[in-house]
Amino acid sequence: MSLIFTRALASHSRNTKRSLVAEVALSHLDPIFAKTQQAIQQARQTQSPVEWQLLTKKGLILLDSILHEERTINLTDLDLPSANLVTSGKSGFIEEIHKRRGVPVITGFAQTQTTHDFPNPNWGVLLRIDQADVLPIIHGKIFQLGAGISLVLLPLIGIIFWSARKVESEHQQVMAAETKYREIFENAPDGIFQSTPSGQFISANPAMAKILGYDSPQMLIQSMSDLAQQFYVNPNQRQELLQTLKARGSINNFEFEFYRRDGKIRWASGNIRAVQDRSGTIQHIEGTMVDITDRKETTNRLYQLQAQLLAEQEQRTLQVEAELDKSKAALITQAKLATLGQLSGSIAHELRNPLGAMRNAIFLLKRRITNSDNQTIRYLDMLEEEVHNSDLIIQGLLEVARGKEPIKQNISLQSLLEKVLKEKPFPETVTFHVELESEPFIIWVDPQQFIQVLHNVLHNARQAMESQGHISIHAQHCSDISEIEISDTGPGIAEENRAQLFEPLFTTKAKGTGLGLTLCREIIERHGGTILSMDKQDGGASFQIRLPVYHPPT
Repeated sequence: MSLIFTRALASHSRNTKRSLVAEVALSHLDPIFAKTQQAIQQARQTQSPVEWQLLTKKGLILLDSILHEERTINLTDLDLPSANLVTSGKSGFIEEIHKRRGVPVITGFAQTQTTHDFPNPNWGVLLRIDQADVLPIIHGKIFQLGAGISLVLLPLIGIIFWSARKVESEHQQVMAAETKYREIFENAPDGIFQSTPSGQFISANPAMAKILGYDSPQMLIQSMSDLAQQFYVNPNQRQELLQTLKARGSINNFEFEFYRRDGKIRWASGNIRAVQDRSGTIQHIEGTMVDITDRKETTNRLYQLQAQLLAEQEQRTLQVEAELDKSKAALITQAKLATLGQLSGSIAHELRNPLGAMRNAIFLLKRRITNSDNQTIRYLDMLEEEVHNSDLIIQGLLEVARGKEPIKQNISLQSLLEKVLKEKPFPETVTFHVELESEPFIIWVDPQQFIQVLHNVLHNARQAMESQGHISIHAQHCSDISEIEISDTGPGIAEENRAQLFEPLFTTKAKGTGLGLTLCREIIERHGGTILSMDKQDGGASFQIRLPVYHPPT
């Protein structure tokens, strides 16, 4: 390098060389430095600047190769480490940051030696070379020149030679480290990226491109121009991220939704940090990112399953509680029925004997009284009716308490209805509508017991309608169940009475016994079925009877 400078200097007249010793003029040395700069850049195969300054022994800058102007600045007045080299007067080098370009450079200084052309050793040359530039080319050039180099800048050549070897060694170490970390960068399973604060990717590894659905990092970088809109499902998260990084410098486990290249929405988790300058301004953002969609979906499924299990457990708990309440109610009912059975068994004989005597007395009195005494006969009829009602109450108590098992058979519902209406006909003010799925409609019941059920339900409907209204009977087979629904047009059943409707001795009638519906439930349950009170939208009461269908053994 100094040979190039020396040759460029030697190509000018001796007067120019002498002027170097005396007053240096820019017009004399400017073409020399320009030709030298071009020659060095060609030798180094680079456009990177190679700077030098011509100084007096006291550090006064006479000429700057980059600024191409005469200088009156003393290097020792500048806040640079290289100023110490000049003031020491010894050849050497130092690493420092370039004042104007802000890049690391190697600065070398050499004092000229006395020669035939330069008898005055009061000049010095300061040389700056970018550390990032490759110096083996300079090293090779200097090594090839050997002893042919002019002695004018020989100490500086030694500095350059030493610096070149040092930088070459450091460069090899940096290249080895860069290769190592480049392999890690390229082969890392997690996405690694750098982006600008404004929202463009600076760099990305193959894993990052793959996560976002791109074939290469270059395609990813070229395609993404606005991360907030193209990358984040929620663009506000980008601004929130920048605010957090400005305040805290980094953020870990930052979870967000992002768009893949194919438009699919995925979940990611990132560890991100901001690279800031001394003023706190974010220069760029860098970090790692992993796709956690599968983990997120698995976690969500687990939460859903957990919620489902809790719901099922709660539902099961409610069912168990309902069954316990039902069992408790059944036990209470059974206790009531047991008590009722004990009472009815003990008092049936005691009541029936007096009732029998009363019935016989009424019969004898009617025979002795003439037909003209209508008032007395009416009173005797009333007594006879009450005796009959009392006998029915006793009979009902015994039937509820004894719980006779049904003797079931297949029989048509029409025939049972006909018997009920024949035994106790309804007035013409009560109309019937019977709708059966099939005729005959066969049910599997004990005929005598089921006639009692029909009688009680229809009799209650007649009383509720005050012997004026409409009764509907609808029957159908649903799989293994026969459904019979009996509805009336009466006032219906009050909500507060619905829970106690089938309880023993519960009645809302002035002359009711409270045993009719209890007996109906006992009979239906012994048949393996259910009887329920249903709500009607158009008013009135409705009872649904469900009975199992008979299947003959195979």
